[in-house]
Amino acid sequence: MALAPVKDMDHLVLTCADVATTISWYTTHLGMTAQTFTSGSDPSTPRHALLFGTHKINLHQRGREFEPKARTALPGTADLCFLLDDGVDMDGFRSIFD
Repeated sequence: MALAPVKDMDHLVLTCADVATTISWYTTHLGMTAQTFTSGSDPSTPRHALLFGTHKINLHQRGREFEPKARTALPGTADLCFLLDDGVDMDGFRSIFD
């Protein structure tokens, strides 16, 4: 398999039991900023994130996760989403996780 150099971390995804409670805790106790946004693939569904510095944590409600998502998304689990060099063929990586 070819090397796929990571350029940067795009965001982290945190699956939570309750999005509102998670937002409240992180903004109150850690000073993060809450953000509501929509995706171009589904502009009718609001999504939520926490911002701090140059970083972003997207929040997924357990049982209502957005694609792509972890195979076993449970409250407290997280996914790292990296930005790779242009031209990386992701199809070769999918077979590793299936």
